[in-house]
Amino acid sequence: MKKTVLGIIILFAVALLTPIKTFAAGGFSVSTEEINLHPGETASFTVTASNSVGKIDLSSGDTNIASISADTIFLDQNSEEITVTAAGVGSTSISVTATANFATYDEEILEGQSYQISVNVAETPQPSDDPGGNETITDQDNQDDQNDQNNTTPNAIANTPDTGSNSQTGGGATQIIIFSVVGVSLITALFVTFYLHKRAKERHNQ
Repeated sequence: MKKTVLGIIILFAVALLTPIKTFAAGGFSVSTEEINLHPGETASFTVTASNSVGKIDLSSGDTNIASISADTIFLDQNSEEITVTAAGVGSTSISVTATANFATYDEEILEGQSYQISVNVAETPQPSDDPGGNETITDQDNQDDQNDQNNTTPNAIANTPDTGSNSQTGGGATQIIIFSVVGVSLITALFVTFYLHKRAKERHNQ
């Protein structure tokens, strides 16, 4: 009976002195599940390792739609930011996958653990009309204005009073006519005077 009690006490003491190994959860995570962009735009997401260390692979399902700044990262209880660049319109996904050497500090291998991030690239919206209310000038408007100017210019020229060389020529013709009339009048006066003087002389001789 005494031996049994002694054995129980010894087992209890050994159990108290033996260290108990605890396991802490570990792994990695991503900061988002979806990214929406327009062509040429960029966005970023973060990959974070918690109580774990190792290499993680990243890949884009279609690099013609979205590309990423790195295809492999090494984490040791820290975070890494990845940049996504939109290349073309469409939808694809980015895979973030733990490799064979990625494990928790409790030696739990996490190979194959993976996340998928959806990437949607939409067409860039076309700018709307001027918000200030100004009418948008198009090439057709410019062509119409040019046609209006071409049609208006000849009429303006035709209706413009002629104050140039034609008016000056008309004035010269008027002066010539006046000079002609004066000259004829003077000749007529001289002829009449000569005739009267001759008649007077004939009478005097008689």
